[in-house]
Amino acid sequence: MPATDPNLEAFNRCYFHLLRPCAYYAGQLIRDFSLDPAVAMDIADKSFTDLYLKGEDFNSPAIKAILYKAVRHDCLDYIRLELRRRKKHGKWLDDTLAQAGYDNDNIQKVERLQLIRQKVDALPYKQRIYIEDYLNGMSADDAAAKHHISKQTYQNHKSTGIGKLIRWLQNLSIWLLSCFPHFPWKK
Repeated sequence: MPATDPNLEAFNRCYFHLLRPCAYYAGQLIRDFSLDPAVAMDIADKSFTDLYLKGEDFNSPAIKAILYKAVRHDCLDYIRLELRRRKKHGKWLDDTLAQAGYDNDNIQKVERLQLIRQKVDALPYKQRIYIEDYLNGMSADDAAAKHHISKQTYQNHKSTGIGKLIRWLQNLSIWLLSCFPHFPWKK
């Protein structure tokens, strides 16, 4: 039986867990240039592939920081090329390259949103799709008509799902406060 490459296994594990957050981060950095999520996904995918081909150790504890840095650099490359392309075609833009700077708060926000997204995905199907309709700005009447249910049924499912998310967030904050009582939490 052939030996498996431990770095390939670590790469696959990192790819599975970090591709979506890296793509979201890339989307935030290039949002002024492209709203297409496929572009952000391509940038994140390219960053993973380039690091693997360079022989980066995906078992390293610093791999997350290395990945985010690689995604940031690939985004900056994309922005530079996009600025050249637009300038060449006569479209002048404000210099937004500085806005794509490294911001640790963005990474933490991505991780928080990923955790919340996992909780939303764990909700029962009806609650999940009704919450997504609500978050996408759909009115209760429109969402009820879309799903061929009454407005009250829609509101009941949405409220139940939101209630579960709120309870989870409250339990999480209580747990964090109990685990880290001396941490300087922002007020």
